[in-house]
Amino acid sequence: MRRRWREFAIVRATVRTVREDPSGFNSEQRKGSSAAMRSDNQPVDDDTALRPAKYLNSIRVEAGNPTLDTIARSAGCGKSYVSEILKGHKVPSNEVGGQILRALGKHPDHEWHEMLAAARLAAAQARKSARPSADLAGQPGPEPVQVAPRRRWWLAAAAVTLIGSAAGITWNLRTVEKADATGTASTATCRWKVKWPSAGIYDNPTRTEDALRSERNGTVVGPYCETHYNAAEDETYVKVGTDLAADGVGWMRLNALKSN
Repeated sequence: MRRRWREFAIVRATVRTVREDPSGFNSEQRKGSSAAMRSDNQPVDDDTALRPAKYLNSIRVEAGNPTLDTIARSAGCGKSYVSEILKGHKVPSNEVGGQILRALGKHPDHEWHEMLAAARLAAAQARKSARPSADLAGQPGPEPVQVAPRRRWWLAAAAVTLIGSAAGITWNLRTVEKADATGTASTATCRWKVKWPSAGIYDNPTRTEDALRSERNGTVVGPYCETHYNAAEDETYVKVGTDLAADGVGWMRLNALKSN
């Protein structure tokens, strides 16, 4: 009788453990996994990457601590974007950093550009090293979560919706590709309008130190749909037409444009 009771107690303890942690991870594994998942969302804490933000904040104090609205309006940038830069969550490009610096009464010099270049490199390295480390590579992952039958109808409906959305996206992309081949429909679908007071056109989306030209607010550009993500700047660029480039193609920051 005692033996049966002991076996029953062991079974109950096992069931309780599984209910409390159905993933099968122990506490240390959960901590490591959670830290790995959070790391990409954490602000860059490398001192080199934070130097532009610290410098801009010191200049802001010297300038009488103007509000974010004032800085953003003078620099021609979004208020939230300026806030992210001043907090050190983003490293600005040379153009945007220069606009913010000018809004604070300073002129960008060679030392400032070198500071930005070093910060972008440090931020890129920090993001790369912040990805899930190899320490968790050899550990078993969580068991697949069993879905209750009564919820499967909802998942099926969601799957149908996603498939429909994907089909629509695919159709749109094919339309754009076909339009690019003819050179007509893309003009109507992929035109952009400058929303900043001024925005630069660059010859190469990976090297944006010097702009070919600046376009003013309200200027319509295009007609291409192609984009390029610059990881060093954490910026997305969109292809536009320009007579200043040898191939007739330039690149502009997507956050400086709006769909026309």
